[in-house]
Amino acid sequence: MKTILFCLAGFALAMAVSCPSTRAADAPAASAPEPAPKPAPSWVKIIDQGDLDPRLKGYKTPEGVKVEIVAENPVVVNPTGMAFGDDGTPYVLARGAIKSLSDGKGKGVYDASEVVLESEKATGLLLHDRWLYVAEGNTVRRYKQSKGEGAYDVKEVVAKGFGGIGRHQGSGMTIGLDGWLYLTAEDGDNVVEGSDGSRATVLRSGAVFRCRPDGSKMQTFAIGFVVTYGNAAFDAAGNMFLADNGVKGAGEFTDSRLMQAPEGADYGWRLKARALCCQADPVRAGGPGALPPMLKFDGSATGVFIYNDTRFPENYRGLLFRPDAPKGALHGYKVERLGATFEVTAEFDFLKSDDPSFRPWQAVAGPDGAIYVVDERTKAGGAGKPWGDGAHGRIYRLSWAGTKDQPALPPRGMDSAAKIAKLDDDDLIKALIANEAGDAPRLDLIRRGEKERPALLKLLKDGEQPDAARIAALSALESMWNGDAQALAIHLLTKESSADLRRLSADALGLNAVKGDEEVHGALLRALTDSAPEVRRSAAMAMSRVAAPGAADVLVNTWAFDDGRDTVLRDGLVRAIENLGRPGVSRLVALGESGVQKETDKVVEAFTMLRTRPGADAIPRMLENPHLSAVERIALLRSYNNYLLDPPVSLAPALEYLTSHKDAAVLKGAIQALGADADGARFLGHAFLDKKLPTEALPDVTDVLRQQAKNDPECAKLLTAVMKEKAESK
Repeated sequence: MKTILFCLAGFALAMAVSCPSTRAADAPAASAPEPAPKPAPSWVKIIDQGDLDPRLKGYKTPEGVKVEIVAENPVVVNPTGMAFGDDGTPYVLARGAIKSLSDGKGKGVYDASEVVLESEKATGLLLHDRWLYVAEGNTVRRYKQSKGEGAYDVKEVVAKGFGGIGRHQGSGMTIGLDGWLYLTAEDGDNVVEGSDGSRATVLRSGAVFRCRPDGSKMQTFAIGFVVTYGNAAFDAAGNMFLADNGVKGAGEFTDSRLMQAPEGADYGWRLKARALCCQADPVRAGGPGALPPMLKFDGSATGVFIYNDTRFPENYRGLLFRPDAPKGALHGYKVERLGATFEVTAEFDFLKSDDPSFRPWQAVAGPDGAIYVVDERTKAGGAGKPWGDGAHGRIYRLSWAGTKDQPALPPRGMDSAAKIAKLDDDDLIKALIANEAGDAPRLDLIRRGEKERPALLKLLKDGEQPDAARIAALSALESMWNGDAQALAIHLLTKESSADLRRLSADALGLNAVKGDEEVHGALLRALTDSAPEVRRSAAMAMSRVAAPGAADVLVNTWAFDDGRDTVLRDGLVRAIENLGRPGVSRLVALGESGVQKETDKVVEAFTMLRTRPGADAIPRMLENPHLSAVERIALLRSYNNYLLDPPVSLAPALEYLTSHKDAAVLKGAIQALGADADGARFLGHAFLDKKLPTEALPDVTDVLRQQAKNDPECAKLLTAVMKEKAESK
């Protein structure tokens, strides 16, 4: 039975990464040409690692990079995930088990492994604050050693209810700079419940959810993803990036995508109703409000990784990396700020091989500052044996050996984090400022707690200190938030020269301030005129979280005067209005009733982007606006398709409007829009037979039923009934 279950999980995993029948990585649609790559950076000169180690012949990297095999079978067999403990011990996910690795000979090569946890459904692991987090099918659990060593015998459910099938469920887990846990879930019906009963629901779409590390305060962060297998990643300034996998023949979703995902973002994917995976909803996918990706690519992704350490030269710091198992490559990308988002300006192969067994699944930074690459190592084309061949596996360590222009940067000791933990408080702050010990100083300051707050406030306030150290200080302060931290964040929001610190201050206020705080609201109001669009977007989202009196007026007025040139900023303003719930939507409706045509048009545009119940509830009132054109009325009626909610939104108000308003153009357009899929066509067919639509609707109802009848038996029956009624009426 164990083997059968393992194979079923593997089959689903194939679909998530490289199945020829579904994934663009192996068989892109003929009508979708391969996206043109960005140019490689001028400093990249490719060499063959076989010159240094014959076992690595054909493994190519930029000059200066040293590749070492630090573990292979039988110590690791078909590994797909990796993380490091505080003491530098590597933990590897491989074939349904999590193992710790050890270096018995002290040569930097792991020669023994020990199973610490078995889980046939495991798709990801994370180590944080001495907890071992494991994504297991539709559930994320965390485990702890009750005695500080030995068995992981303490178990807690962090989150459950991820949709999809097999490994098209929750898989990625990342701790953000804000201290929250970010969970990636794949396309399906995600009805996610946190440990405290809090819920976040996203239907027929991949999503990123956010909660506290214990699973409390569950909320939706971003949606519209296809198959987001693996982790999202944060850069040193707290910006989230992730990738999803394309679907063969799915139009704009054929190619895989690389995205920078701010809070509230929607990247457009919707799964077809009743499909298990890999079929785009022809009505809803790519609809109004869908943001464009930074980059489309022909290939796959099992998560992304950003190098935020200092043991590679400056030009490697902040690079984003994407493992592509079917193509045997770890791709590197340089991203730069573009308005409220980012763009890819250069790309190259950081590690690539023509070895058919090379299947890189994950890249992570070690406590030594090196980059570790997990190689499932299975000889197969396409999907192959996605659970592995049971015989091979490798882990590589990549470090900077130097060139004539850029000297070597030897890795730190694997116990560097443990050494940091032994520093006294003053030296720990100095280590944070020096930025030579990775993330260990920040994490240890958080563990030490509130006694570190005065030193962190002093560091954050000091504009002469490096931005990286001040960002780390703000991050640590979020775990020990109080009035002093809030006061300093308010000051930074409007007085700080660094746009990153202003944006992060807005984010921190939005997550930590008390609802209704008028002082925080005032600071965010001033930030809505910031010169940096990313700061304005964060300020708007934070204002909607604080939700003080007047927030709806401010956000709707800001939307009204926005010029729309920055798509991501424009999106953020709409999402902030939507976050306010009924007050925000009601104020938006009122703006549309001002009698100013420009404002009415803009409100209709916003309504076509909404996706929460207060928006649907307000459509009938919007339709009564006398200043709407027929095109705008049809757009509003079509927007009922946006609302994938549980329980579903009723279309009865749309019927009432169509029955009571004799406008042939609107009637025709609305029926075509609402009947564009089988569910809508069925609804209209029943409505017509129940005399809830005027007789003038007959030709268009017949038309939408006929379009769906080929693939939907109920539509075929309704078409017959409608045609019979038509004949009898004659």
